[in-house]
Amino acid sequence: MNARTDAGVSLEADAATFRALARSSRRLWGSVRLSVSECGPWAGDGWRAWVRRPSAYRLERLDGSLQDAELDQGGTGSTAFLRGEVADPEEHYGPEATALRREALDLVGDLARPATPDEDALSVVIRARDEAERRLAANPRLLAGRLLADPPTSRPEDGVPFFVNYRRMALLEPDELADGEADPVEELPDGVPWESMTPQEQELHHAREIRDLAVAVTETARGDLARWDRPALEIARVDRVDHHGRPALEAVVRTTPAYSPRCSCCPLLAGRHALATERDAMGEEQARQIGWPDPAEGGVDFRVRLDAGTGICVEVEALDGIEPGGGFTAVVEEVDVRYPDALFTERSTP
Repeated sequence: MNARTDAGVSLEADAATFRALARSSRRLWGSVRLSVSECGPWAGDGWRAWVRRPSAYRLERLDGSLQDAELDQGGTGSTAFLRGEVADPEEHYGPEATALRREALDLVGDLARPATPDEDALSVVIRARDEAERRLAANPRLLAGRLLADPPTSRPEDGVPFFVNYRRMALLEPDELADGEADPVEELPDGVPWESMTPQEQELHHAREIRDLAVAVTETARGDLARWDRPALEIARVDRVDHHGRPALEAVVRTTPAYSPRCSCCPLLAGRHALATERDAMGEEQARQIGWPDPAEGGVDFRVRLDAGTGICVEVEALDGIEPGGGFTAVVEEVDVRYPDALFTERSTP
């Protein structure tokens, strides 16, 4: 059978299309009703949700009893290019740092120029980045007429509400199955903490970051996204399947160190690499105190399905590790229905 989108476009059963579908959910639907059941030794109760982008949801148990509802929420996404610990720019720079900043300004001159004579180079490069991304978004390269063929230059902001945990957001917007984290700037040398660097070394490193970011911005402006193309998964096989009456793409995948879930404590693919990310974030001592699982025991192989019409992740099954067979199945029950505000209040009935 052909895996066709809700617009009737046939999808190829290959890795590029699977990745494009995973990163395109945010542009394929505006509202959805779905039901989810979990499986495995740590499975939770099933649930049904009505979700309207960007901020409304209604959550029920499968028996129809209300769990929660919300009409308005603030955005939860974030975008970061340079590390937060970079010091504020100094008023005067050394000659090498000054040359690097001037180089950065020259690189992005067709996209942005200093608004004032004393505007810092980083501010100019960030404005240039925004302009490059605006131009790219205005004319994206598409697969099957609707799917984003290229990786984003930063993780997009969330376009769905948070409810219960981040896995439910990731289910609705499974970007993490397409693209891993890619850093456009150089890392600190191994074994050299930022705090141990002299002010001059920090200044020079910061200037190099700005110059490297300017290089990345110019690549974005000309549509060269090679440095951002960091697949989150190794995709062994993709098949067209029927999932509860709707076409879907099913892939057998393996996570890699590039896999970067929205939240490492509640990822779509709960295995070795998510466990390692969370353990690294909490530190060895805290991990030992709370009994965090050894990442080496986590699995790496999964079977995953994406709904062809919406890009929603509708099934995950762990194939190895400490929870083989664990995962969930979601059923997309309706798409792009005009839900009234009254649905998303606790006293309403669907």
